[in-house]
Amino acid sequence: MDIGDNEKKLLVDLFNSCHEQNQWVSAKRFSVEHADEIELIENLKRKNLIHWDTGTDTYHIKFRVFLLIEDKLLNETLYAIERVFYCLRDIYIGEAGRGVEIEDLCKQLKQSREQVVEALSYLKEITPFSVSPDLESSDAVVIPTQSFIKYAGFNAIIDEQVGYLDSAIDLPEEKKRLRSNQKAKLLSQAVAKTLWDIYPDMTIKDMCEHNSIQEYGGAKPYNKEKTVSRWLSEVAPEHIKKQTGTAF
Repeated sequence: MDIGDNEKKLLVDLFNSCHEQNQWVSAKRFSVEHADEIELIENLKRKNLIHWDTGTDTYHIKFRVFLLIEDKLLNETLYAIERVFYCLRDIYIGEAGRGVEIEDLCKQLKQSREQVVEALSYLKEITPFSVSPDLESSDAVVIPTQSFIKYAGFNAIIDEQVGYLDSAIDLPEEKKRLRSNQKAKLLSQAVAKTLWDIYPDMTIKDMCEHNSIQEYGGAKPYNKEKTVSRWLSEVAPEHIKKQTGTAF
C-alpha cells in the first residue's frame, strides 16, 4: 500500500498525539486540529490505517502503520511491542492461563509503565489478551491467550501484516520481496537504536553480529558487511560512524 507524504505526516501526528497523552486521541479534537485535512482522515480510515473507536469516539493508528513509515519513535515503539509480545508468549507457554501484573512486566522488560501500556495497547489489535480490571488500573493483571502461540514469532506477525499491505494493491513480486527487506531493515534499526542506548560504544560490526539483530531484527538472511551494516550505519550514533572499527 502506497501512501502520500501528507498522509504519512498525518499518521505520525496522530501517533505522536496518542504517545504524548499515553491514550487514544479524541476523534473530535483531532478532527478540529486538522480541520483542513478531514478528507485525508476519512481516506486513511477507509484504508484501515486509522481506527475509529465509535464507543469512545477516539482515533489511533492501526498496527500496520508501524511497517509503512520510517520514523524513530515509531520504530522504537515497534521494538517495545515486540519485547512485550515475547515476554507474554513465554508466560503463556510456561503456564497457560497465568497472568502477570503490569508492574512485574515493567520490571522484567526494564521499561516504564507508560512504555509497556502503550505497547500493550497496540499489541492487543493483533494478539488479544485479557486484562483485569483494565490497563489504567495500578494493580492491572495481563493474561495472555492462545493467540500468542498462533505465531511462530514476532516476524510471523510482521509477515502477516505485510501480506495485508501487499494485498491492498496489486504489487509485482519484485516489490513484495522488497517488502521483506524493508521489514528486516526497520526491525533491525529499531533493535539497534535500543541497544545503542544501553551500549553506546558498540561498533557497527559488533552490532551487526549481535544476536538480537540477527534473530529479533530478522537480519540473519542478509549479508552483514554489505547490507546489515549499511542499515545500521543510518541510525548509529555519530561517534560510532566515525570509528575505524566499524568496518568488516
